[in-house]
Amino acid sequence: MITRRKKKVPLYPAYITVILYDSSEEVSKKYSMADGKEGGFFQVDDDHLNFVIGIKSNNGVIAITHECEHIKNRIMYAIGYETNQLNDEPDAYLVGWIAGFITDVLYKHKEKRHE
Repeated sequence: MITRRKKKVPLYPAYITVILYDSSEEVSKKYSMADGKEGGFFQVDDDHLNFVIGIKSNNGVIAITHECEHIKNRIMYAIGYETNQLNDEPDAYLVGWIAGFITDVLYKHKEKRHE
C-alpha cells in the first residue's frame, strides 16, 4: 500500500510530497526515483523547491530525521540562508515542522492499513 500527501511548507516557497509505502517493489514500479531496494529516498522534483521523499513504513525516526535534514538544507540553501550555530532556531523549527508532517502521514498510513 502507498500513501501520498503533498503540502506547502509554511513561510518558505517550497512544497513537500511524502510517499509512505509498505513494499519497495510497489514503490519502484510507480515512482522512477525508487530502485526497489531502499528504505527511503529523496528527490528534488522539477524545480528546486518541490521535494519528494519516500519512506518505507517499517522505518522509523532515523529515516524520517535523515530525510528531514536533506529538505531543510535544500530549502535554506535555496533562500540564501546560512546556518548560524548561535541562532539555529529557524533550522530547528523547519526540521520540526517537516518531521511532524511526515509523522502525521505515517500514522495515517498505518491506520489505513489496519482498516
